[in-house]
Amino acid sequence: MAKLRSHRLGFIGTFALLSGAAITVLGLALAQIESVHDRADAMDHAASSAQLLAQVGLQPHVDRSDLANGLPPSAVEALDGAFQAGLADGQLTRIKLWSSSGQVLYSDQHELIGQTFPISDDLQEGLDGELTAEVSDLSNAENVSERQFGQLLEVYVPVEFDGEHVGSFELYVPWAPIAADIRANSNRLYLVLAAGLLLLWAVLFRIIVQTSARMRRDREELARRADENRRLAMHDHLTGLPNRLLFQDRATQAIAAAVRDGTGVGVMILDLHRFKEVNDTLGHDRGDELLQQLGSRLQGALRAADTVARLGGDEFGILIAGLSSEPEAQEVARKLTGALDASFELAELEIALGGSIGIARYPEDGAEPETLLRHAEVAMYVAKAARDPFQLYAAEQDTYSTDRLALVAALRRAIDEGELSLAFQPKVDLERSAVVGMEALARWEHPTRGPVFPDTFIPIAEHSGLIRRLTSYVLRVAIQQLAEWRATGLDLPVSVNLSVRDLLDPSIVTRIQELLAASDVPADRLFLEITESSMMDQPERALATLGALADIGVGLSIDDFGTGYSSLAYLQRLPVRELKIDRSFVMHIMTSRGDAEIVRSTIDLGHNLGLSIVAEGVEDEAAMAFLIEVGCDVAQGYYIAKPMRAADVPSWVRACAWPMLVDV
Repeated sequence: MAKLRSHRLGFIGTFALLSGAAITVLGLALAQIESVHDRADAMDHAASSAQLLAQVGLQPHVDRSDLANGLPPSAVEALDGAFQAGLADGQLTRIKLWSSSGQVLYSDQHELIGQTFPISDDLQEGLDGELTAEVSDLSNAENVSERQFGQLLEVYVPVEFDGEHVGSFELYVPWAPIAADIRANSNRLYLVLAAGLLLLWAVLFRIIVQTSARMRRDREELARRADENRRLAMHDHLTGLPNRLLFQDRATQAIAAAVRDGTGVGVMILDLHRFKEVNDTLGHDRGDELLQQLGSRLQGALRAADTVARLGGDEFGILIAGLSSEPEAQEVARKLTGALDASFELAELEIALGGSIGIARYPEDGAEPETLLRHAEVAMYVAKAARDPFQLYAAEQDTYSTDRLALVAALRRAIDEGELSLAFQPKVDLERSAVVGMEALARWEHPTRGPVFPDTFIPIAEHSGLIRRLTSYVLRVAIQQLAEWRATGLDLPVSVNLSVRDLLDPSIVTRIQELLAASDVPADRLFLEITESSMMDQPERALATLGALADIGVGLSIDDFGTGYSSLAYLQRLPVRELKIDRSFVMHIMTSRGDAEIVRSTIDLGHNLGLSIVAEGVEDEAAMAFLIEVGCDVAQGYYIAKPMRAADVPSWVRACAWPMLVDV
């Protein structure tokens, strides 16, 4: 019930109610404490006044023998005179002087003088030397004549002679005036407390209201950003179309609907012809503009229920829900190729482009989005090779489909069960003639096939969605190995390759940070190598990821430089430390003048950009000498060492011709 009420009141109302109640209770408690304190102070003050009155008004008129033998008439008369004024104006109500035996030696009521009464507890305390005070209510007293006094403050003052307590002076003072003062003080306190606590409550309430409003705005902003991030994560930033992730999700939903309705689903992949020529000739800005125009055209050729997605580069995916037949799939493909018939206007030029479409259908060609995409891709390559506008998938086109599916399952198992291993290939600083790092290379020894080379299983991992798990495995093992080497004094940076899917994975930075922290490895001991072409698929997202990696201290390298199509302007924006010249140029520098000039120019370009240059694929001494001559910074290849097991690295470093800069 309390939860329901709190929900109806809302956060502000609940706070106002609960805090108001808490502050009210606090105010009442403070007022009560102060009232009790005022009462105690008043009684202490009255007791002190009674003690002073005993010293001034009583003891000058009596002596020790009087308290033992009784007061003479002269002493009684003197005391009457001493206390008459106080009794007359009502400041005193009753007065008694007691002996230690309980006899009344003096009283303003003379008829009590000489009488002996039982000694009360309060009187005994006075006789024992304690100054006591308490409020007595005479409203129901047995002596009817005393009921008129109501509440009285009764004080017992010890009477002392020569350091000995020989009696007690009893004094009754009207309590009503004292109580009135206490009430007046309490009322003033209530007002001050009420005003102060109300002000405090108002300040707290204002703070809470402002904080609540700010929190609400923050929540709304976070929700907006979360929605935007979800949208960005599921859409291509350039065209605004769904990306591969959203395409697969929609394909899953379409297949579920087809199962329910007894219909089919069409998955198509469209690849543009001569798109690279547009980029190379007109620049990437015009290429981006072309992709945007194409996305709009493809959407215009389809129904609202169908999906057009950009899968990467110039490759588009098309999802046709509720597909009923092969002719219907062909008709849709004709509409899509027809959308390419009209030329595109770019930079005041008319550009004519064609495309090839591969078609796969559910349930004929597969039951999962990944399978349909792969089969559509196979059909697209068949159409491209035959220069046909489109092709439907046929099993005979995909001669390696069964084998590839088996490899996907085997690769998944190999990753999960740790069947993969890493080999490490040294990198040598040419100027200092020293080993300066290792590149980690994934190796797979299949239990029945034998060695499966990276150029076979890496593409399989990328196309099957296993690349993230593969990269995580390689990073984890490489960083653990790096930590083990560091513990033995072998402090060599290790390089790991990232794919385009890794580069576009928003969690990659956090995962790397966690792996480094778990092994206590400094971030600058890890280098990540990214291929030039992978960065150009979605350059802004790639740049953001690279910036975040650079911020945590990880070294970055552009791998296979010279095989892609990145612009110098884009390279200048990248937070990388080195360029790796692709082995295809390095391997022929002694036999191909063109390759030698490309290598020389790349080194000059890299140095002008402030980058270190790594040449991979160094196979002989002549190539090494040439690289030293043209100022290459680092070399890597079989001439230096083939990739080796981690266990062999320390002994190789000790025995090689390129020792480390520090002892191993």
